[in-house]
Amino acid sequence: MKGRHKGRGGTTSRHPSYRQLKPHPGSAGNSTEHQLARIHAATIDLVAEGGHEALSALAISRAAGVSRRTFYDHFRDKDDCSLATYDVIVRAMV
Repeated sequence: MKGRHKGRGGTTSRHPSYRQLKPHPGSAGNSTEHQLARIHAATIDLVAEGGHEALSALAISRAAGVSRRTFYDHFRDKDDCSLATYDVIVRAMV
């Protein structure tokens, strides 16, 4: 699969850079870039509302407006998503 690499225990997502958090104007709404931006934004909102315990793949995918399959195409689980979101935030600060 494009953009994925082997990690411990199977495939893992390649964490996006900050540029991928902010989609380019005029790009397709369901592009990978947009999907990841919505997933990261939903993860941030859910953590802000209820902490890490409020996260689930279902909650994140619903809040982001993507299917659970799309969520799992990008991430192994909620922890993988959380770490990727954290990485995007840190890169944006640097």
